[in-house]
Amino acid sequence: MLTIRTLTYGIILSLLVGFSSTTSISLAGDYSEVLSRVPLEYREDIGRILDLASVEWNDGELITALEYYPTGTSKHRAVCFLIANLDKHLYVDYVHSDDPLNPFSPEDGSGDWYREYIYDFSTMSSELLIENIEWAFIARNEFPWSRNLSEDIFFHYILPYRSTQEPLHSWRPKTYETYKPLVEGLTTANEVAVAVNIYNTEVFGFDPYYYRHPEDRDILTLLDCGLGRCEDMSNLSNFSLRALGVPTTSDFTPRWPKTDNNHAWNAVYFDGEWHTFMGCEARENPVYDSIKSKTFAKVYRKSFAADPIMPPSPDGTAPPRLMRTAAVDVTTEYTSVSDIEIPNYSNETAIYLCVHNFAAWRTVAGSWDTGGTVPFSDVGNHDILYCATKYVEDETGWGRHIPVNMPFVLHLDGSVEYTNPDPSTEPSGDITVTCWGGERHA
Repeated sequence: MLTIRTLTYGIILSLLVGFSSTTSISLAGDYSEVLSRVPLEYREDIGRILDLASVEWNDGELITALEYYPTGTSKHRAVCFLIANLDKHLYVDYVHSDDPLNPFSPEDGSGDWYREYIYDFSTMSSELLIENIEWAFIARNEFPWSRNLSEDIFFHYILPYRSTQEPLHSWRPKTYETYKPLVEGLTTANEVAVAVNIYNTEVFGFDPYYYRHPEDRDILTLLDCGLGRCEDMSNLSNFSLRALGVPTTSDFTPRWPKTDNNHAWNAVYFDGEWHTFMGCEARENPVYDSIKSKTFAKVYRKSFAADPIMPPSPDGTAPPRLMRTAAVDVTTEYTSVSDIEIPNYSNETAIYLCVHNFAAWRTVAGSWDTGGTVPFSDVGNHDILYCATKYVEDETGWGRHIPVNMPFVLHLDGSVEYTNPDPSTEPSGDITVTCWGGERHA
């Protein structure tokens, strides 16, 4: 199912991944005048973003926002920071083939979802950018816990206009007005995080039904609905705390290595450190970092200006969607790790590190071939079963991981134990392994 917009974004994605950071492209007019007022550290990226936005006739909106604030001011640096990173963020729209008007999949799970990628540089308005900046600075200047934050923390974890991949929307004014009464008289970010989480627990809860709703939702929709999946709970916490000037983000594991599913939770910054908690699951006296007792293969922290988990290959090939997420690897904050190298016997362009989850191999990391072996750093090593795979995507945007080597267990001492004495054996048919859920077929 291809639409005009889908085809357009295919062209844009080619632009995104087909040019290095040092490549100059020009699709529209001369931006030299507006770029001359941009800080040097953002100039090249903003020039590239304006060219990309021009494909959708949206460069004018971004220029309006760039010209709104006086050069050299904190707010001008803020708008430059946001625009310079617009190509890392998008809204993923899903249409179900059985019923385009119904966002939920059928009860029996049949049918297909079709993805539409809507990049922020193509739809972001100057009005929304400016409103977001104004209200972020209102919170920064009003509350004692945010006044002395570094620019880096403020820009990455309070200023962003989105939490994950929800539709672009105006949320700061309403969220600020809703949550401000909760923090009257409080003086620390820790106190605010506790108070807000208690309130969010009262108004929002977990419901596994929403795993069948693949789209991320904005905070106003979340509050109106009152139910969602773990990522919705994490997003609600991000929106509400950022509106009050508290640095907050989402940590996530793409897949659990010894049970099914994935998970997202929150990290809040105070006293110079990150502290993890599960949004919308409140305690009067929260125990931060309790999730660190679990077993992880990989953990990532979303950060607005971070590079993708797996950048495009030198030839411009794009990795699967999850690997394009702007995030930093924080696995070492959660578990013991090892660095490993996987032989690339099949000469694949890219190799993905997968765990067994929901009766299939699911990716937790990816890497491009460097000449015979593929390195993976900071891999969880609590006797975890992994498999190296290639990724094959169909015309709908969905794909699957196919083993290229035999599965292996990564032990605490860093040793790798393959399920076949000859790891170069090419898997054929089912692989029967004994793992966390008993005997399984992969």
